[in-house]
Amino acid sequence: MNGKKSKGVVFSADAAFSAMIVALIVFTIGYSFQAPRVSTQHLQELAQDELTVFDKSGVFKSLASCSGTGDSIISSFLQESLSEVFPNGAAELNVTIYEFDSSFSQECTANGAFGKLSPSSTASGSKRLFYVMVNNRQFFGLAEIKVGVPA
Repeated sequence: MNGKKSKGVVFSADAAFSAMIVALIVFTIGYSFQAPRVSTQHLQELAQDELTVFDKSGVFKSLASCSGTGDSIISSFLQESLSEVFPNGAAELNVTIYEFDSSFSQECTANGAFGKLSPSSTASGSKRLFYVMVNNRQFFGLAEIKVGVPA
């Protein structure tokens, strides 16, 4: 070739195509190992499930006595129920209890938490009204829970 050395192409078309395939595989594997994303719909469903379990386990009834141990009862329940299914999550539960004699009167409130939610946390919540009878006394309550991923 006229004594000139031919300059090679750094990548041939086959090499470029192979490099793209390897890059695609690396990005796909890297993406699959990322932490799963939690949607607000899943968080709302978890919040509703927590209130259902809370109600069916009789914890609302134990809070109706307003014995002053409500905060620890709620925190223990949240710790027990969420530590296995949502260990990196957080929840806050507030319960207000009213007694009905001839009218409604607020008896007590109880609050508890699992983990720590901040204003920038991805979170969703749910509310539940409940009714219990204790020693022929009628109690109504409102439970509000917020479940989320700490920021």
